[in-house]
Amino acid sequence: LEPEKNPAVRLLRRIMHVTNEYHGQRFFVRKDRRLWATPLLLVLVVVETTDVIFAVDSIPAIFAITMDPFIVYTSNVFAILGLRALYFLLAGIMDMFRYLKVGLSFVLCFVGVKMMIVDLYKIPIGVSLGVVAGILALSIFASLIAQRKTLAIPASGLDPGLGLRDGLGMSLNRGPSRRQNKVWIWFAVIIAVLVIVKLTSISTGPSADDAIVAIRVAQRDLAEAKRIHPGAKSPTLNEAEAQLILASSALKEKRYEEAILAARKAIELARKLMG
Repeated sequence: LEPEKNPAVRLLRRIMHVTNEYHGQRFFVRKDRRLWATPLLLVLVVVETTDVIFAVDSIPAIFAITMDPFIVYTSNVFAILGLRALYFLLAGIMDMFRYLKVGLSFVLCFVGVKMMIVDLYKIPIGVSLGVVAGILALSIFASLIAQRKTLAIPASGLDPGLGLRDGLGMSLNRGPSRRQNKVWIWFAVIIAVLVIVKLTSISTGPSADDAIVAIRVAQRDLAEAKRIHPGAKSPTLNEAEAQLILASSALKEKRYEEAILAARKAIELARKLMG
């Protein structure tokens, strides 16, 4: 990595003079009656521009999940606020669970597949929650088993009264450190919050996203039916278009269950036309 080539750093160096050494926690110092920026300001600029880039990069991803502007805006705000804090939390957990990286990679693959097939099949929220929780739990249990096997030391030939000791004479039978306990607590809190949020979303019934997906599928199938039968006018086609209009109206009025039912009816009629 070469921070000197960062566009934000180069722009700041053009605007201001930058010292070569740090001055404690100060961002600016005065030298020769001029205001100079310290390298600490460069660090701040690089970190904040990285946060903004991550937020901009995540906007297309969040639009693939929801079209609600409030959710899009607030999710990116909280992503910026919690990005660095969650990084250190995950970094601590990664040291404890060697297979957590593998589990997270499988979770990302599952999310990617779910987004790719959303027009073909809508995976229920409960199933998604179960898959993600199962993958994470399996990776954690596998890490604990592997860690226990690694720490297992044969005790033959040792005095039982002395216990197991390392090369410095320190006992190996110590419990988890305070840092590990904190990581476990935060990890449990995050999992509990995610489970509560998911269960709440499941209990509230169909969402706007579910209705939007159903309407999009209906629009696609109806367009395909019109392409196969150009210029055709039939009661089935008219009924499918009417159901699609009804679904769109119900979506605007936030009657999501009715919108989904009407969209499914339109899909059924359109596919009947396609044969």
